[in-house]
Amino acid sequence: SAHAHVARTVCRRAERHVISLVEEQKEALYCTQVNLIIVYLNRLSDYLFVLSRYCSYLSGFPDNIWVKQSVN
Repeated sequence: SAHAHVARTVCRRAERHVISLVEEQKEALYCTQVNLIIVYLNRLSDYLFVLSRYCSYLSGFPDNIWVKQSVN
């Protein structure tokens, strides 16, 4: 589970770097292929998140539900 979470953070970082590159280069790099890379990285990170939860489930660890706390 921990390895899947680490892979997910690396994937998210790569996604942010690709988006930053596109924003820096304006429309010169923005094409269908780059858009597909961004979508792919996003879906891959979603998969890795679900994989980590499934690994925890197989190991018998309970799922930790995160509840957002409101700030006043």
